[in-house]
Amino acid sequence: EQLSAGVQETSATTETISNNIGQMQNAAGEIKSLSQNGEKMSYEIRERATALKDTTENASNRTTAMYRDVKQKTEMAIENSKAVNKINELTAAIMAISSQTSLLALNASIEAARAGEAGRGFAVVATEIGNLANQTSQTVGNINDIVKEVNSAVEQMTKSMEEAVDFLEKVVIQDYAQ
Repeated sequence: EQLSAGVQETSATTETISNNIGQMQNAAGEIKSLSQNGEKMSYEIRERATALKDTTENASNRTTAMYRDVKQKTEMAIENSKAVNKINELTAAIMAISSQTSLLALNASIEAARAGEAGRGFAVVATEIGNLANQTSQTVGNINDIVKEVNSAVEQMTKSMEEAVDFLEKVVIQDYAQ
C-alpha cells in the first residue's frame, strides 16, 4: 500500500511537472513571439530614426546654406544702401549751386535796374534765372524728403534683416548643431 501510494504520489508529481513543463513551453513560445515582435519593432524604430536623422541633416544643411546666403545678401544690401548718402551729398551741392544762382540773379537784377532802359532785357533774363533757382531749390527739397523716406525704409529693412540673420544664427543653426 505504501508503495502504491508512493507511486501514485510520484505519478501525480510527474503529471504536475509535465503540466508545468507544458506551461513553460507555452510561456517560452509567447516570449519568443514577443521577442520577435520586439525585434521587428526595434528594426522599424531604427529605420525611422535613420530617416529622421537624414531629414534633419538635410534640413540643417539647407538652413546653414540659406543663413550664409541671407547674411551675404543682407551685408551687400546694407552696403549698397549707403549710396543714399551720396544722394544727400549731391543734393547739398545742387542746393549750394541754387543759392549761388539766386545771388547771381539778384545781382543781375540790381545791375539791370542801374542800367535803366538799356538793362530791361537783361532784367527779364535775371528774373528767369531767379525762378529757375527757386524751382531747383524746391526740387532739391522734394528729393531730400524722398531720401528721408528711403533712409527710414532702409533702416527698417536693415533692422529686420539683421534680426532674421541673428535668429537664424543664434537659434535655428544652434538647434540643428545640438
